[in-house]
Amino acid sequence: MQKSFVPNKAKKTYCLKGKREINRREFLKYSCRLTILASLGFGFYEKSNLKTEYLQIGFPNLPGSFDGYRICQISDLHSSFWVKKDYLMEVVGKVNDLKCDLVVITGDIITGAVNEFWKRWVPVSKIDYLSNVIDVLKNLKVENKMAVLGNHDQWDGKKTELRLVNELQGIGINVLRNHSVKLTRDN
Repeated sequence: MQKSFVPNKAKKTYCLKGKREINRREFLKYSCRLTILASLGFGFYEKSNLKTEYLQIGFPNLPGSFDGYRICQISDLHSSFWVKKDYLMEVVGKVNDLKCDLVVITGDIITGAVNEFWKRWVPVSKIDYLSNVIDVLKNLKVENKMAVLGNHDQWDGKKTELRLVNELQGIGINVLRNHSVKLTRDN
């Protein structure tokens, strides 16, 4: 028996042959859910696609001591149910291979789940993703490390945000919060 959607024009419902009928609202609701799941599936596929881009930037008034200075930017680590520790270790390994002078982490280090939507859809886990990412980031072999927080780092509230800041600072990552740091370099 071949299954297909058959519109029932009299009731404005749809059904699989031999299955219960669903109305237009339910059909759209299930279609929307399927689209979201497909998007998440694509995200799972793309998350393991690490890219390294090399940019050479020149500033006319930059001191000569910064000639050849290498900065590595890490962004959107999103330590969470979806992003496991082995992937984060792969990121840190690639950063260490680049032998840069400064690492900057530009936000979304963890993924908080403050809203009810994510709490409903993300499996409950006893894994502490904040500790996971700290365990990984302490393997950075670069002396100078800085970070700023992103919106996802703040989703679980002030307590988690402050814990993240304290733990980053505890492993030698300077977290910039409403201040700046002047870089110097001696040759």
